Amino acid sequence: LIRDKWLCVPCARKGLVTLATEVDHVISKEEGARRRISTVQIESLLNLQSICKECHKIKTTRENGGEPRPATGLDGWPTCK
Repeated sequence: LIRDKWLCVPCARKGLVTLATEVDHVISKEEGARRRISTVQIESLLNLQSICKECHKIKTTRENGGEPRPATGLDGWPTCK
């Protein structure tokens, strides 16, 4: 989180500034095992990113083979994430 200045890396790629509250494996542990990537590489700081809760939920859903539903605001309209 400190390295990424507490900002969500996936949001930043989209030009958004969002507070990161979680840390994510860029290549998941499961994908690393499938691709026979060493545990040392998977747990490396180079494979970690700061991420907001919404992006983490979307990424995890996709990794598990699902399609995430768009996030909605309090007004019920989809947010821009």
